[in-house]
Amino acid sequence: MGATRGDVHYVVTEYGIATLRGRSIRERVMELIQIAHPRFRDQLLDDMLKSYKVPAYQRDTPAPVKELGDTEVIRLEGKGEDYFLRPLRPSDQRRLQTFFYSHDKATLFQRYRNEPKKMGTAKAYRLVNTDLSRDMALCIVERQGPREVILAVGRYYVLEGGEEAEAAFVVHESMRDKGFASLLLGKLIHIARRRNLKVLIGNVRADNTSMRRVFEKFKFTAASAEDPSELRYLLNLEGHAEP
Repeated sequence: MGATRGDVHYVVTEYGIATLRGRSIRERVMELIQIAHPRFRDQLLDDMLKSYKVPAYQRDTPAPVKELGDTEVIRLEGKGEDYFLRPLRPSDQRRLQTFFYSHDKATLFQRYRNEPKKMGTAKAYRLVNTDLSRDMALCIVERQGPREVILAVGRYYVLEGGEEAEAAFVVHESMRDKGFASLLLGKLIHIARRRNLKVLIGNVRADNTSMRRVFEKFKFTAASAEDPSELRYLLNLEGHAEP
């Protein structure tokens, strides 16, 4: 007797794990495309657009992040659990929303400068659909069996002119003793240098001492910001040794 789509909960390839149980057709499609070989992702997405399995606005698959290696997924050895670092993907939309709703008020205020009450589908969609050929978005996930849970996110956005980028990261409160912020920032610096960016910038609230320590660990220099409650951290990548 054949298996139906409802019988398949997870699909595993060398490029990751697709979680299908409880997902909509669009979410299942995006999960499967993300674990296909990068060579075939664009064609698979085109086929699904033609068949209306995904909406018209979903026109991009993530560009390969070659700086992370062929599989783009790095197992974090020595952390004691099943933790992995990888690019943030369009299929992470629901995972990112869950991550957002898990934060306490202090984290929301320090990261977003206020206390946002919700992250809607449209905003989550924009955040997970980063043009990885220009900007960068990484996450650290924990695999709970075949299920993945986002524990930390780091990203940079290239600024106008194409030589500078603004970096930021957020780590779940329960994971802040594991060095995840340093791992993310170190990878962002590595990728930015390989892509010939000249400066990384971090805007940090002055009272966010934990984030300030991470930037200072990587030799960012602090300067005053337009907002007196913030500090502006700068790193000259051309004169910076590989972390």
